[in-house]
Amino acid sequence: MNVYHLLMLLIGDWSSRPQSRPKDMEDIIDYVNNKANTTWTAGINTRFVDATSTKSQLGALLNPYGRTLSIKTHYPLLFLGKEALPKEFDARKAWPNCPSIGEIRDQGACGACWV
Repeated sequence: MNVYHLLMLLIGDWSSRPQSRPKDMEDIIDYVNNKANTTWTAGINTRFVDATSTKSQLGALLNPYGRTLSIKTHYPLLFLGKEALPKEFDARKAWPNCPSIGEIRDQGACGACWV
């Protein structure tokens, strides 16, 4: 094996490694698993280890112009109503004639359902 082939193998191995997770994601997972009173456990879905695989499944062009987008971490509260929120709400009861509410579709390998 010559040096060129060895170099290509090393580059391929390096580029296929998952990107590191953002610190805020680890904080969220820690909060959900240790402080929030939930019935489920948060974690990393290994099916989408890095953003590249997720973007490719969504059909996105992988940053064709080298631009980066700012990430908005919160959204301002646009409307504060005077009406209190109900203790529970069931859309199936509120709109019983809507056939799609309550329907769970098989999204298979869609990818968009994970974003």
